[in-house]
Amino acid sequence: MPLTILSDQAILSLLTSLTRPEILKITESLARALSEYSSSTTGYAFRYQPQRTGITSPAGQLTLFMPFTSHTSIGTKIISLPPPTPASSTATPISASASASKPPAPAPKGVVTLLDASGNATGLLNAAELTAFRTSLASMILFKNRQRTGKIVVFGAGKQALWHIRLALLLRGTEIEIITIVNRSMDRAEELVRKLEGDGYGDEQKADSKKVRFEVLDPLVLGYWQRVEERLADADVVFCCTPSSRPLFPARFLVEGGKIERGCYVTAIGSHSAEMTELDPAIFTTVVNGTSSGSAFHPTEGGKGGVIVVDSRKACLVEAGEIIQGGIGAESLVDVGELVGLEGSEKERAREWLESGFVVFKCVGIAVMDAAVASDLLDLARSKGVGVSIPDF
Repeated sequence: MPLTILSDQAILSLLTSLTRPEILKITESLARALSEYSSSTTGYAFRYQPQRTGITSPAGQLTLFMPFTSHTSIGTKIISLPPPTPASSTATPISASASASKPPAPAPKGVVTLLDASGNATGLLNAAELTAFRTSLASMILFKNRQRTGKIVVFGAGKQALWHIRLALLLRGTEIEIITIVNRSMDRAEELVRKLEGDGYGDEQKADSKKVRFEVLDPLVLGYWQRVEERLADADVVFCCTPSSRPLFPARFLVEGGKIERGCYVTAIGSHSAEMTELDPAIFTTVVNGTSSGSAFHPTEGGKGGVIVVDSRKACLVEAGEIIQGGIGAESLVDVGELVGLEGSEKERAREWLESGFVVFKCVGIAVMDAAVASDLLDLARSKGVGVSIPDF
């Protein structure tokens, strides 16, 4: 098989032209890979999946080396992440004003290398757009089946935020009424809206979406935090997509006033180290302490305080600041791959919580996600004649 090379622009072209059936197909491939990773019976990907290694430069630049393996492929991802930036303080609008002038952090950069089971190089993919897409796609595994998706709040205005919104609209666009974007820079938030409107959203031209209203909250306007609290109180879905070292909002915005009982789907995918906390750790402890058994999830019962779902317990226990600082143990977490693998009566009993309950999805990103999505993109690129092909590499 030839080596296929995909630049960031080639990958972007592929991704922005995906149809809903193609998105669902790749989502299913990702779900299967995560299920295999979390399986206690086969567990090939888990048993042969080394923990990623990171090197931090004196300036705070983090480079991650993420090897992966499966029954059909092996490889590695190398990704360089900018230093974490503190979120605007949740204390007063004045601090939000101060942070609004800070420039955005650079986007992650890197490469994914794929080899077949025999060690032959099959793919070399730019990791920038791929990383944002695969992480957002992981959030969609549970999102696509949620009962209520009408009101969405998004924190951040970078690639992750863009892909979360794009995929949400592609999968559930006919049901989404309003998307509120919260970002410390109004300019970047408005640029994000223009990109989405350029995709055809925000009008009625797309067959898979009704007219969606976009709203941007200005951190410089008096009453900003009150509006954030109000939007979160009404939200059906919250996407947190920032590399923040401090909580984006107080826990009470999400866990008080009957919010847990009403249900909400909350994702936190931007923070990826023990020192970083996009969500207030008190949200996680409230979920755990709100259960009768002391565990946030049981496959046949759910939990009265909600459910904490992760991409990998193994990874989140050492890399997710919210979970580490909240003192959350492995017994209070469930891998999304385990949920995908539920069958029969267990699947039916879990359905209520997963579709309408209070679900927090924490994702730090594991390499099997890159392997699954990269493999599908390579197949798609070859079928469409996209990329550079080198025979007999």
